[in-house]
Amino acid sequence: MTSQRVPGTPATADTTGAADAVRDVLLAAAKYLSEHGWNQHELYDSEHAVNPAACTVGALSMVCYGYPAEVPASNVTHPGFEDFDAALFRLDCYIAETFGPEMGGVLGFNDMPGHTAADVLAMLRDAALWVPGPAWANVPRCGCGDRMLLNTEVPYCKTGDEWFGDLYVGRFFTCRTCGKTELVEATDPDDRTVVVAGFREWVLQRPHEGDPHVAGTCDDCDVCGRYCFCTADVTCVLHSESDDTCSDWFAPGQPSFGTAAGAALGGAE
Repeated sequence: MTSQRVPGTPATADTTGAADAVRDVLLAAAKYLSEHGWNQHELYDSEHAVNPAACTVGALSMVCYGYPAEVPASNVTHPGFEDFDAALFRLDCYIAETFGPEMGGVLGFNDMPGHTAADVLAMLRDAALWVPGPAWANVPRCGCGDRMLLNTEVPYCKTGDEWFGDLYVGRFFTCRTCGKTELVEATDPDDRTVVVAGFREWVLQRPHEGDPHVAGTCDDCDVCGRYCFCTADVTCVLHSESDDTCSDWFAPGQPSFGTAAGAALGGAE
C-alpha cells in the first residue's frame, strides 16, 4: 500500500549529522523492531518476554525505559520519559504532515491494514531525519497531560477574507486520550498558506450528494452549500446570492479564485 503526502511543507532531512537525541531514539526503535520483531494492535506480543516483539510505541518504550511499560505515555516518573515523549511527538507530527491527519498518528500508521514491518522501519528512519517546520511549534498538550493530534474529522479552520485583514486560519487538535479539542491559529505567513492549501484540499475531498455535479454548483448538496468552491470559472452556491462577496479562499501564494459575481481575480500571485 502506498500512502500519499498531503499538501503542506515538504519534510526536510537533517544532513548535518549533528547530535540529535530524538533521532537516536527513533533509529534505536527501528533497530529494536528489526531484531526482535514487529506487531500490530498490541504494544507487545508477550507480557513475559524480556525483549518482546512490539508495535512502534512499544519499541519506543523498550529503548527509552528498558522494559515493556504497560502504559508508556504515562510513565512520567521514569528518567527516560522525556526521550520517549519527544520521540513520540516527532513521530506524530511527521506522520500528520507526510500521510495526513486521517492516518491517526503513530498508532494509526502502525495498525493500518496492509502496512508491514518494512513500512514501519522506513517511516521511523525517515522521521529520524525529518526537521519539524513552524506548523509543529505550537502543538498543544492537553490538560490531562497527553499530546494532542490533528483532528481527523476537521483538521483545518479558515474563516474571513484576506482582502479585509480578517482571515483567520488554524488547525484543530484533539487529545488522543480524553478527546478534548483545541484550535491553534497559524501565525507564520508561510504556515498560513499551508493551512489554507490543506483546508482547500480537505474541502474538495468531502463527499457530495445527489447526481454528479461540479463541486459548489448544486443547491441540493449539503457540502456545496456549506463550503466555498468559487473558482475563476464557477461561482459556488454559497456566494451566488451576492455580487460583492469575494471568495474566502483567496490567500497569498495560492491561485486567486473568482468573486461571487464570477469575475476572475487573475492568476497566482
